[in-house]
Amino acid sequence: MRSLTIIAAVLALSLGIFASPVVAGGWAVTTFDNLPDQFVFGHEYALGYTIRQHGVTPINVDKTEILAVATTGRTLSFPGKSDGAVGHYIASVYFPAGGTYSWQVTQEPFAPQDLASISVLGAAGT
Repeated sequence: MRSLTIIAAVLALSLGIFASPVVAGGWAVTTFDNLPDQFVFGHEYALGYTIRQHGVTPINVDKTEILAVATTGRTLSFPGKSDGAVGHYIASVYFPAGGTYSWQVTQEPFAPQDLASISVLGAAGT
């Protein structure tokens, strides 16, 4: 009986230790430092952003990237690199063609954050 109690205690502790924030009801919000007034294809943009657990506390995550999907279905991935303060990242974003893109920020282990669609201009001002 004693060994059964010890096994149950070890199992309960190990489940608690390895539970991910998602299982524990965690969520996060990504906010950008600032965004350009317009995106133009062929230009590279360094986008800084902060991930905050429950929208408040900056947190470093396992994986972050900006994903952009063109209306053609082509998916572009721009990995975020840790930059300075806790939870702050920078991603180099480059659109190879003009058009409309849906985009989101991966913030694993939390669910991705969908963003509004963006229009990428074919040339400056057009």
